[in-house]
Amino acid sequence: MESIGTVDLYESLQEINNMDFSAVEEKLASLFLGIEKDRKSVIIDVTDTYFTGDSLDTKPRKGKEGRVKKLVQIALVVTERMGFPLFHRLYPGNVSNRSIMDDLVKDPWMKGYTVIIVDRGMSDPGRIKSMLELKFTMICGLKKTQDLKKIIDGTDRNDIYTKKHLVSLKNTKVYCTDVAFLSGRLIVVYNPAMESLRKDHYYEHSSDESIARYFGYSLIFHNTDLSTAEVVRKYYEKDSVGRAFKQIKGVLDLRPVRVWLKSHIEGHVKICYLAYAILSYLSYILEKKEISGSEALDTLRTGYRVYLEDQKNKFKWDSIVALSAVQKEIMDVVIKKT
Repeated sequence: MESIGTVDLYESLQEINNMDFSAVEEKLASLFLGIEKDRKSVIIDVTDTYFTGDSLDTKPRKGKEGRVKKLVQIALVVTERMGFPLFHRLYPGNVSNRSIMDDLVKDPWMKGYTVIIVDRGMSDPGRIKSMLELKFTMICGLKKTQDLKKIIDGTDRNDIYTKKHLVSLKNTKVYCTDVAFLSGRLIVVYNPAMESLRKDHYYEHSSDESIARYFGYSLIFHNTDLSTAEVVRKYYEKDSVGRAFKQIKGVLDLRPVRVWLKSHIEGHVKICYLAYAILSYLSYILEKKEISGSEALDTLRTGYRVYLEDQKNKFKWDSIVALSAVQKEIMDVVIKKT
């Protein structure tokens, strides 16, 4: 590693970007689909990351962290259960989530996945109709447009805010009712804690009740056979893609992309994608040990490899030294499974 310099690292970004990366993704997806033989559903989501440089034709805009800078958007499709990545796409910061969804949606369908979970902002009633034509089963959040707000207006908060409609999530409680919508159901979700929080903040600088009226409400469309409570839990606790983005941005240190050329930016994201694929596989093989991939990496940081050489006989060998029982346990599983 001592002989690797900055120039070498930048050249590696160029090299990986010149590869046929779709073939790499296909090979990895084939491996993961072989593990998850019972194909059920995928989660589609988009995140953004800041970058330094002028090579991408994109204007600065506000990202999910609130800062106004140049952005690239990363769309990621992962399996629901294990969070295995199937493919990713990179888009300029000014492309809408709905346009990204239009570009992505055919790929899961071609891979045999017909159940998708999509975050709000990536779909709308028109796109839902198109996905229904493709025979998709879906759970997707919807933005509160003026037309959809009329459905919220038709619900009585005193009626929905009762024990009968209570759904307990990991970190909060919500109250839900549903109505027929297109060829499925539209769930109206009311979160009183979120309503209170947003109103308290909003009333510090504004007082328009026509806006505040909808705080705490959200909408989920589905055409599944699941109950309302099951759909709501699947949607809000879809943590596999959340974990993926968290690990890509945190453990794998994606943000910010401190490279200048377009090829370097794209190469950097591809390296992070490959690293996340390895991390998700590590989580899979350690699942029975109840150790995640990122936890395993943290645990192994204090381990080391010893290199030995018999200069007389020119014989070399090395050995991995585990300092704890957990480290040895992790290494035993990794060596056996890989």
